[in-house]
Parts: sequence; C-alpha cells; structure tokens
Amino acid sequence: MLAARSGCVRWRMLLVLGVVAGGLAVLGQWLLDREASGSGAVTLRSPIADQSLPRQEPRSAHPLPPGWESAEPESIPITVATPRPEATVADLARLRVRGTTPDGGGVMGVLVELAAEQPLFAGVAPPGPRGQHSDATTRRIAKGLGLADFDDVKPGVRAVARILDATGRELGRLPVEPLQPGEVRIVAVPVHPAAVNVAVLVLDLRGVPVAKARVEVADLQAADGQPATSPVARVTDDGGHASIGCMAPGSVALRVSHFGSMVLDLPEAPIPADAQPLVVHIDRGRRVSVRGIDEFGSPMELEDVTAAAPGSSHLYQFLPDPGTSLCGWYAEALPDGPLDFRVAVKWQLLEVRSSDDDVEVAMPDTELVEVTWDRDVSAAVYACWVERLGSQRRGEWLSEDERSGRRVTLRLGPGIYRIGLSGPNASRPGVSMWLTGMDTVSVRAGQTARLHLGPP
Repeated sequence: MLAARSGCVRWRMLLVLGVVAGGLAVLGQWLLDREASGSGAVTLRSPIADQSLPRQEPRSAHPLPPGWESAEPESIPITVATPRPEATVADLARLRVRGTTPDGGGVMGVLVELAAEQPLFAGVAPPGPRGQHSDATTRRIAKGLGLADFDDVKPGVRAVARILDATGRELGRLPVEPLQPGEVRIVAVPVHPAAVNVAVLVLDLRGVPVAKARVEVADLQAADGQPATSPVARVTDDGGHASIGCMAPGSVALRVSHFGSMVLDLPEAPIPADAQPLVVHIDRGRRVSVRGIDEFGSPMELEDVTAAAPGSSHLYQFLPDPGTSLCGWYAEALPDGPLDFRVAVKWQLLEVRSSDDDVEVAMPDTELVEVTWDRDVSAAVYACWVERLGSQRRGEWLSEDERSGRRVTLRLGPGIYRIGLSGPNASRPGVSMWLTGMDTVSVRAGQTARLHLGPP
C-alpha cells in the first residue's frame, strides 16, 4: 500500500514539473514578442507569388549584342574606361648588363645603353646620366662589379646592349634575345680587347702632384674646333690622379685647369696602350706682385688691380696678398712679357706697363682741393663723395670738425672730379639723399683747387 502511494506522488510531481516548464516557455515567447513589437521590429515572411502581377521575361529572352548570343547573362563582360595594362608587374622582366674584358673582369665607369626598335620599358624610363632616354632607349652607369640594372623590361622585345666609354665611343655591343615574363637575366658584353682603364696624372713642372685639378675629356675635336662630344669632367685627388674609366684605344681631347696654373689644352692626347696613367704637366705660370707707394714713400693701400697683355682684352684679376696685408696684390698663371696694369687707389686709376714680376706703383703728386658748402650738416653723419671721370665713385665720412666748419680738404691727383655731399633723408628714414649738387672741379699740378657746393 505504501508502494502504491509513493508511485502516485511521483507521477503528480512529474505532471507539475511539465506544467511549469510549459508555462515558462509560453511566458518567454510572450516576452520576446513584446520586445520585438516595442522596438519596431518587423518579421519578414517569404513572399507568395502573386499571379496578378505582370509576368517577367527571363533575362536570356532579351536580345544580346552580336557575337554574344551564346553567352549566359552572368558571363556578359563589363566594359570599363581604363584599359587593362599590357603587362602586370609580375610579367615584367629585369636585365643586368655587364661589360667584360677578355680575362672576364668587369669594367666600371662606362655607360651601358639598352635600345630597341619598339617600346622596351613599362611606363616612363628614368633619365640616364646624359639625359638621353625614351621608352625604347636608356643609359645607365656601370657601378659595382661593372653591372648596370634595367628594370621593368617588357618581355618579348628584342634589344641591343652597348658599352660606351666616357666620351660616348662604343666599346662593344651584343644583341639581347627577348626576355620571358618575370625573368631576371645577366648579359655579359665583351668590350674591345685593347680597351684599358685610363687614369690621368697631373704634375707641375717640378714633378709635384697637383690636387683638385679639373680634367675634362672629350672625343676628338670636330672640324669647327669644338669637341665632338660633351666633355666629361673629373677632379684629381691628393696624389694628382683622376680616373676616367675604360676607354677605347686612340686619342681624346684633353683639357686640364687648376687655379693658379695655366690651362693645358691637348686636342689629341693619346690613350696609353697599357694600364699606365696618362701623365700631363701643367705650368703654374708666372707670379706677379704689385704694391703701391704714396707720394711720401710709404706703403699705400690699393683698391683694385688688373692686368692685360698689350692688345688683349682678357683681364687678369689680382688678389690681396695675405703676406703683405692690403698693401700688396698678386696673381698667378700670367703670360710672359710686358703687361698693362690698371691700379685703382684713392679716386685714382693708375696705368703702368711693366715686364717685371715685382711691380711698384707710385702715387703721383697730389694737390689740395678745398671744398666748402653753405648747408648746415652738423646735426647728422654725412659723406663727401668724389668721382673721378673714368673711375668709380667713392665716399668718405665727414668728421665732426668738417661738418661744423662746413669745409673739407682733399688731396687728389691731377684730373677732373665730381664732388658732392649726401646725408639722411628726414622724410624717409634709412634712405640717403643728395644735400648738394655734384659739381665738377679740375685738379692741376702745382695748383690748389677750390670748389663751393651749391644746393642739389
């Protein structure tokens, strides 16, 4: 009896649990539906075909362009404005060209040219060292191991590789078969068997190496006397050497220049057949010193010194000699023979002809020039300007006594001068103006000249 009662209780408990579970499920669904309706959610249901709507024809029933009749609607190509490139980056090839000597060594310092009869490079090729390039031709300078790299080469294009020396003369050439997509190829171009690496050694007449000399090499001069090609310039090192690079046998036009030395021009300098450098000697030229002496025999400060050979328009510019302060000037690389010197000093332009290497220019006897004016210039700083005809204008500040006394005394050599006063402009600060006119005075030997300056 007890067993029957416990089984009944068990069934009642299972029934209650089932009812509770069902109620919880219904409650949860109700809460979900309420939340969805409160947030504005819409439940989408599969549409039912409406037979009342007009029937749509399948896409394949529409007429297609000619030649597309067999194409499915999904496979119809789309035409865009930008055309598809001829080759992708992965399709482009790379070519490495190397000039080689008979012993298999690479040559450096040469130009490597790659050319074809049709566009060879994708896009625009970068400029070469001479600016000679296009989409079918370009040049590179051979660098490490004598290699010159050409990137973005189109596959399937036949080309020609050439090795050129510094003057543009051909050392060797080799046809290049078309490259395959993505291929990287190294091509060895044999150069002329007699080609050698050329270096120039610059020495002075005493055999001392000349550093920082400019060496210009070009192909032989044309009929008009000008180099056939643009010159290639190198600068000598501390040992006087300048490396030109691999060159073909023959002769070149050579020019060597150096500050303080005569320019050396060799229209036909032979290229050595061996690896020995081409030795050239330059003349440091004639050194001439110029110093000035005033009328009292004391050193005189010079302002500018130039010289020219008689009948020549080429002027040699002199520089202040640091060993003699500003009282001495010098120049180098001057030609032999007499020179016409022009020395500017104290409003004078002195002209002297001399063949000496140590020229002394004496200031001629000067005369007194008394300059007076009426305008009061004592309140500011003013300058007296003196201009000798045929020379430059020069000014000197007036002292306080000269400003207050309205008088200045100058010592000038014989000649014709224009003299005037300038000072600050009251209406334009920082700008000077003429306070008097530039009047003319003639200075003669043995006479004291007087000049009174009037208003501007």
